[in-house]
Amino acid sequence: MSYRVKITCGAVLLGLLFGCQPAGMADTTVSPFQESATKTADSFATDKFSITTTHTETATLFGSTETPTARFAGPGTSTPSPTENPTHWPDGFTPTTRPTPTRGLPPTATLSPRETCPPPTGADAPIQLLKDPAQYEQPLLTYLAARGNLHEFKESLESLIGETRSLDVEVFEEDVTGDLNGEFLISLAAWDSAAIFILGCRNGEYAVFHRILLANWEESSRWFASLTAIMDINGNGIKEVVYSFMANAGMRFTDVSAQVLEWDGKGFRELMQDDPDPGSEWNRYAVDAGIGFRDIDENGIMELIFPASMFWNDEGMGVYRGCDGGVDRNTFAIWMWDGEYYRFMWREAVPPVYRFQAALDGDSFTSIGLYDRAEEMYLRAVFDDALKPGSFGDWTFDMKCDLIGSGKSDPTEPPRIRAYARFRLTELYVYLGRVMEAGSHRSYLRTSFPLGSPGYIYAYLANAFWWAYVKDGSMTDACAAVRDEAEKFHADVFGLFGNYGFYNSGPTLENICPFTSPAGE
Repeated sequence: MSYRVKITCGAVLLGLLFGCQPAGMADTTVSPFQESATKTADSFATDKFSITTTHTETATLFGSTETPTARFAGPGTSTPSPTENPTHWPDGFTPTTRPTPTRGLPPTATLSPRETCPPPTGADAPIQLLKDPAQYEQPLLTYLAARGNLHEFKESLESLIGETRSLDVEVFEEDVTGDLNGEFLISLAAWDSAAIFILGCRNGEYAVFHRILLANWEESSRWFASLTAIMDINGNGIKEVVYSFMANAGMRFTDVSAQVLEWDGKGFRELMQDDPDPGSEWNRYAVDAGIGFRDIDENGIMELIFPASMFWNDEGMGVYRGCDGGVDRNTFAIWMWDGEYYRFMWREAVPPVYRFQAALDGDSFTSIGLYDRAEEMYLRAVFDDALKPGSFGDWTFDMKCDLIGSGKSDPTEPPRIRAYARFRLTELYVYLGRVMEAGSHRSYLRTSFPLGSPGYIYAYLANAFWWAYVKDGSMTDACAAVRDEAEKFHADVFGLFGNYGFYNSGPTLENICPFTSPAGE
């Protein structure tokens, strides 16, 4: 449930211009998104995101954003009425229609013609324990021709392995080509290498449709070189094959990566496409956790979730126990289907513990166009008394840092963060066409943060933004005014955010007001 503010002024327009402010909160509850994560071997969960390797139908609804259809240009004009528009996604990404699922088979889903598998010959098909999993390709074909399935192959091979556990074997029978026959998928993982084969019928005989050969360097890696899921995650009627493998192994953390395969009528193609930017492969690492699947936007298509479960404390929240970078949090990377590939979309942290974290989360969601999530985080930064103060003295004391000045709490930090969050809400609400709510926050800032008080600078920026917008109804001009004033008073505006460490980078001159007017306006 989002937080709501009661507006008690009788005349909306006069209240917008001359100081209407919230009279108090409506009945509020703790945001469901602040529930802490719980660590298990394959789980990384919050109340809004239950991220596990098990398919679940519960999902978070982004909702849609609102943009103004009319301008607010000063006295005598009406308040804009919002219209719903899709979320402003990052450049180059066009998601499928939300929230109504687009069902059926898109042009990229090509089913195979019905194949007829040969009857088992009953011939002798001896099984041997081989050192390299890649050497099993021909024995698998021989065994399929003789027996017609691989389930007994697994049982016989595991009896040879015995208690040595020198090889892990997984066998699945699923139709992954759309030919109405079940293909056999087998994963064989040894101590230092692994192989995954997809076998099926072609032209009346068994053949290898796809092979994945992996070489790993850590004994424990064999647990990650395996099949993760076989299901239709992109909603086109063909089951995808998801396999996981260890990408890196260190003294403290293990990075697990993954790939998604889909049949295109001739073979299996990879559906996950990395960005060309240096370091982008990090977005495909699940750190000390498993890969998850979840329909976040409720459009019938699963998203891929890569948790980074690196930090844990007694509360189950990720906390980096180092003092130079500040308090870090566990995160998870979200990949979405764009109609052709799965692409990385954004990285999200577990729920905030400190007030400043909620404000910075609002900034992050604003930057990627998830405005309802941004609103939730800004409102939490303003109203949620469960959030802790986060001055340098507060967080260094919490983390038991032996630094000069640690342990000395700054009582001005919480009101400054509250003022900053209200300022960002003023911008956001005007952009969304919710001018009454924007005016409420701006008026509260004007009356509650006078010159000389902690947070005054953000009341000043909100005022600069407001009057620039009132002048001609241009978001571009209003944000330009904010940047101009922020540049003049750079230390006052941005100095607060230098106290949280480099893991918690604050706003910049470029993104402190990121909105522009629609083209042609």
